Amino acid sequence: MTKRILTAIALCILLSSHSFAEHVGGKECVMGAVHSGDQLLQTCVDAPDTPGQDKRVTTAKTYDIASLRRPEIKVVYPEVTTAIEMSNTDVNRIICPVTSSEVNVIHSTEKGMITKVVENNVFVKFSIVKKKEGPKEELIYRDSPAELYVVCGGEVFSMIVIPKQIPTQTIKLDTGTKDRIKENIEMMAGMPLEEKIIKMIQAVYKDDIPNTFTVEDRRTDMGVFEDVSVVLRRVVSADGTGLRLLEYDVRAVGSNEIHVNETTFMKPELAGRIPLAIALEEHTITRRPSRLFVVQMVREVER
Repeated sequence: MTKRILTAIALCILLSSHSFAEHVGGKECVMGAVHSGDQLLQTCVDAPDTPGQDKRVTTAKTYDIASLRRPEIKVVYPEVTTAIEMSNTDVNRIICPVTSSEVNVIHSTEKGMITKVVENNVFVKFSIVKKKEGPKEELIYRDSPAELYVVCGGEVFSMIVIPKQIPTQTIKLDTGTKDRIKENIEMMAGMPLEEKIIKMIQAVYKDDIPNTFTVEDRRTDMGVFEDVSVVLRRVVSADGTGLRLLEYDVRAVGSNEIHVNETTFMKPELAGRIPLAIALEEHTITRRPSRLFVVQMVREVER
């Protein structure tokens, strides 16, 4: 009989156990987690005027952890022209997963697209036009679609890039299932099943998903509970290993807090017949979205 592994990981340790220092405007600043676990606190201090003098806290600012999460990575496949929105104000990044491959970029310079290849990355920026009318200077941001071709791993990826005033975008080039399977098997070779599961959950939670994993964006309302909304956000598959992770957004429908645990979500509609692991970000659900992770073992043909 297959042993059911129910894993509840204290995900907050990924943030709360670390802090880091940086220098902002000549001041020494430290970023660390607030006790509630849903915010980061940045504290800046002035250097002492004389040796031995205490440092003085000058500024303190909190950031929502949710706002600091990386944006979703978009995937482009070879030999199919894909429309991709990119930021026309910031630098965008395209990732070629084949690190040993030479990367080449072809595009027209007439529409203000600037590209730079660094190892297996292509960085894309749109030039900003400055227009003067008397003493005033107007900044004009590019909005005309432009064709972009990237050669990666011997494959040609065709994109129609649509510049918009949105945050920086990350695009991943998919070079084929065969290479992904090989790299995934090598990545997890020798790991016990429990370690593979934890590695997969942590990677998705931190949005540090390996390029060889397949990510399918979903926006499906599961409609399982009356008082808790459960929406399937994305499905992440480690091709070749048989592991698949379902990521859900969960929140309370009303204004009351609802206390839940991993077993609350052991429903066939959410976790399948026998899930390998379930990990919940928060055990008290409010109207603020929280994340639920379900890991399943599947046959490759089921995908």
